[in-house]
Amino acid sequence: MKKNILKRTSIIYLVVMIFANFTSAYAYNIGQQDIWNIINKSMSNIGNWREVGAGNGKVIFNEDEGYANISKSTLSDNEQGKYLWLASPSNLDLPDNEAFTVKIEARVPAPIASGGSEISIRTKGIDNNENGRISKIFLTYGDDKTGKVTAINWNGDNKVVNIDTTMWHEYTFLIGERDKTTGNRSFDLYIDDNKVFEKIDAAKMKDGDLVRLGADVGNLCNLDVKSVQIGNGTILPEKRKEISEVTLSSYTHKEGSENTIRTSIKTNLVDDGTVFEALLVDSKNIPVSGIRNEGTIINNQGEINLILPASLKIGTYYVQVKFDNISRNSDQYIITENLEAPVFPTFYSIDEIIKIDDYKYNPTKEFNFPSIVDTKVHPIENSIDRYYMFYAPHDAPAGICLATAPTLDGPWTEYGSNPLISNSWESENGNYYYNVTHVSSPDVMWNSTYNKYFMYFHGENNVTRYATSDDLVNWTYGGECVRANDFSPTGKGLTESSYARVVEHEIPGLDNKYIMTIMINNTANMRKIYYAHSKDGIDWTPVKEALVSPDSDPNMNYAGNISGAYFMEWEGRYYIMCHGSTGNMYSVEVGESLDKEIHWGVFYDSSDSYPDYARSGAPVFIQDDEGVWHMFYEGGKRLHANIIHAKELSDEEKNEIKYVSLKINKPNLIVGENVEPEVEVLLKDNRISDLKNIDLKFNSSNENILKSENGNLIALVQGTVELSVTATYNGKSITSDIVTLGIFENIELPEFKAGETILNSDQLTKGTGSNIQLPSVIKAKDYFESPIDNYYMYFSYVSGSGGIALATAPSPEGPWTPYNYGAPIITSTLSGDSKGDVTGAAPIWNNESSELNMYYSQAKNSVMLATSKDGINFNFKKKVINLSDFNGKSSQAYQVSVYNNEIADNGNRYTMLLTGNVGGKRQVNYATSQNGEDWEVNEEALITPIDKDKGNIASPRLLIWDNNKYIVFHNSNGDIEIESISDDFRAVQRIGTLYDSILEEPDSNKASDAWFYEEDNILHMYYTAGSTTGTGSIPSSRIAHTSVVIEVQPTDPGEEPENPGEEPIDPGEQPEDPEEGSTDPAEKPTNPIEESNEIGYLPNTGDASSKLPYIASILIVIGIFIFAKKGEKIKV
Repeated sequence: MKKNILKRTSIIYLVVMIFANFTSAYAYNIGQQDIWNIINKSMSNIGNWREVGAGNGKVIFNEDEGYANISKSTLSDNEQGKYLWLASPSNLDLPDNEAFTVKIEARVPAPIASGGSEISIRTKGIDNNENGRISKIFLTYGDDKTGKVTAINWNGDNKVVNIDTTMWHEYTFLIGERDKTTGNRSFDLYIDDNKVFEKIDAAKMKDGDLVRLGADVGNLCNLDVKSVQIGNGTILPEKRKEISEVTLSSYTHKEGSENTIRTSIKTNLVDDGTVFEALLVDSKNIPVSGIRNEGTIINNQGEINLILPASLKIGTYYVQVKFDNISRNSDQYIITENLEAPVFPTFYSIDEIIKIDDYKYNPTKEFNFPSIVDTKVHPIENSIDRYYMFYAPHDAPAGICLATAPTLDGPWTEYGSNPLISNSWESENGNYYYNVTHVSSPDVMWNSTYNKYFMYFHGENNVTRYATSDDLVNWTYGGECVRANDFSPTGKGLTESSYARVVEHEIPGLDNKYIMTIMINNTANMRKIYYAHSKDGIDWTPVKEALVSPDSDPNMNYAGNISGAYFMEWEGRYYIMCHGSTGNMYSVEVGESLDKEIHWGVFYDSSDSYPDYARSGAPVFIQDDEGVWHMFYEGGKRLHANIIHAKELSDEEKNEIKYVSLKINKPNLIVGENVEPEVEVLLKDNRISDLKNIDLKFNSSNENILKSENGNLIALVQGTVELSVTATYNGKSITSDIVTLGIFENIELPEFKAGETILNSDQLTKGTGSNIQLPSVIKAKDYFESPIDNYYMYFSYVSGSGGIALATAPSPEGPWTPYNYGAPIITSTLSGDSKGDVTGAAPIWNNESSELNMYYSQAKNSVMLATSKDGINFNFKKKVINLSDFNGKSSQAYQVSVYNNEIADNGNRYTMLLTGNVGGKRQVNYATSQNGEDWEVNEEALITPIDKDKGNIASPRLLIWDNNKYIVFHNSNGDIEIESISDDFRAVQRIGTLYDSILEEPDSNKASDAWFYEEDNILHMYYTAGSTTGTGSIPSSRIAHTSVVIEVQPTDPGEEPENPGEEPIDPGEQPEDPEEGSTDPAEKPTNPIEESNEIGYLPNTGDASSKLPYIASILIVIGIFIFAKKGEKIKV
């Protein structure tokens, strides 16, 4: 009986398992169908979808392979206004307000002339479709370095990610809920199972629900689409099989030779024993006949050899690996012409042509893009010198400048009336040929067609102009040569056309006389070299494809950009000499017909020390009368560069001194202190000399203050001294730059270490600019009932309108979180006067009114007061300071700070420090008040700049340390300075440098806008790090923090609750919708996926049907148990 029972039980269990598996599979399939409940469409046929548009575009369905191709390859004149879409059914009904998900499997099979293929989802609006939104991306053809996906952000901050778009990928849009008031939506984008973009704001677009694939008016496309799926709620992508990596043992060889390359792959979620195929494809992704092999994947890895025959032609290829409809390409494999590498002269940097501080016209302390003319070749009347060097700053206002020299070795003398050409040029009739922010990058050449000197220069960045001259000093405006989009096949999409050089060069069969090489930039910020040709140097024909690209050769690292092209013939071959964002200079062979692109690599490796400081660029070359080659170029950090001279050197010259560096390990010395200076002697071949062979002599401007003895420096009495050192070797002497030292009585000031970035523009998706400045910090939890976090930091944007924003943090060190994605909480509209930028938050708590007083500047000429109960929402109170209050003794009033500080014999309660300006030199002024609303300005400057300040001091702050008062400010030298001040504000004395900015990040040689906050015996300093004019490849300014532990606790105005100097406000917790904002500052954002299962699906889970296997299993177990019990009773 027991055996029968067991047998029956086993049979029932087997039936149960079969039923459970069937039920589970059925439930999964039903679940998958239910998930994509709006659209689940394979694109092997058109079905109820629509082909919309006109022109030469077409949609072709490949039923065998199951995809549609949407292609529009040309834009003829009569087709500029036509679009082409594969569009969703006309009755598509997407969720009005709820979140939903769209998944599209697509690839880009071939390149188009410009731009990318569009995938977009439009949702109807809440106001008769007039307030709809469109979530949009563009796919640009290319491999994992050149291919890209661009998400269009309504706020203008488009996002780009590089990916191999030639391969199939799933693009999943998680489209969020609609804001019922504004209609705003945002979306996240996943590529396969990887989130690449988050909270992209959909753009406004009227009309109803639509999915569209292809190209809009004026655009091109070539897009393959396998499927479109749409479902309610947030459907996260599932993990899937993939080829994660394809690497080759080599990436290039010369034509005419055979090469065997080892192909290694890595995969994810692939079964052992899976067979993969590797094949060679050309630049258009077309397989090369006969070059393929098979391998096997074990432990998600595989290797295989491919033999590349000697018969392969010059060009670009890829190794493509594929299995199970999954494929991936390697990086480019390039077969080059069988040429010997060129050997160029070896250049050694010698010196700056003029020291950066010695220029008379020096608006931005940086110069770039030299161009040199030898007037012996084409003489001019009344020549100043034989050689004329043209150069320019780049930052506004820039201006074309001139220096001259009798020899290439100098000495170079700056022309007395620079700039020759400024950023505006008035015409004879009183109008302007142009009026721009800057003009720069001069290139001067002799035009034999007109027997005149021609100068080419840019301004703005998207236009290159020309002027003519007979004497190289007086110039006549010519006109525009080219604009950026002249190089675009579609007439759009390019942003810069600058740094042009022109030479005589006839391209065989083209009937031209001149060529112009020029840097062109696109919206993805990849700078390439293009060229144009001309018969006369005035009328130009742009060639609409790049001559040299930074991504053409995977063996070269240009860090994404190339510029400063110089076309030259060398030993019968033709080259572009240019620089990359790496800081080095490169040679690229382009051929006589400009039809080659052979990257030969670095020809000048910039030195890490003087004068290059790891960056060189924009070279020009010239030989002297003895045949020695000279090179002039821009060297030094971008926007801190100068014009550098380099040349070939004899063995004797290599041993001469090039530069002497003098460093003191601290900016100030204490009376009686003995220090050993750091001296480094650099020889012309960049070797550092052993000081044993060098005679050193220290030069002190006042040996009664500071003297040298046995190589050491001894501080004797208080004062300021200038120090240099002269190094003599082999009878030749070089003197270092001057170092200014302050000698003081023993004052123990805080010694801050190098700061660290705590906030930058990458975190500020709703900011009004990429550069941020002027931090101020308060301890919010001491003042507000429900603060977002413990500490608030206010900061300002450097832009046309400025704006004050907020970040928050749990501690003074951070981490700092932008409030409302960095959207300003105070703008120019608060005061009712929208003119001028709003900057410089100075918060101080008002005990009497129990609210925060916020002082800030507008248009740099007035100080405003606003108040707040929560530190976020402000009400405008009044304008408290006007320029008229200075009675003409200042032209500016901004960068304020306010303190609860009584000045002796003044009767005030509050003290305001602010930046003033007299004659273009910024200074420190102050004002006083009894009630915080009515202020009396002290007309005379409190502190004025000294020589070491380079003309300006700004952003004054009051620091009370060890019961002594100090004023802290920054100067144009990039450092933060400190002066002692008497209690009556009548006597000030420069102490020296409180914080010496570092060359490296985060400072990039500039620190400013210090703000102090003390807590728990730690003095915190927040400051602006970097240049506030950073853009493009130049890092934007950011907020940095450093601190020092204090043994004797100072009294800092920032300690007291009334003092605004204590705690700045920081952007804090972000609201759920970046457009909506939060009515409750304490409200935290919610994650819709975690919040409710109603909108958070897993893609492999169905609905109620998915529970069937579990229910069935439970019922069967119960049945078996009962049956077993009955069997026991029978037995009994």
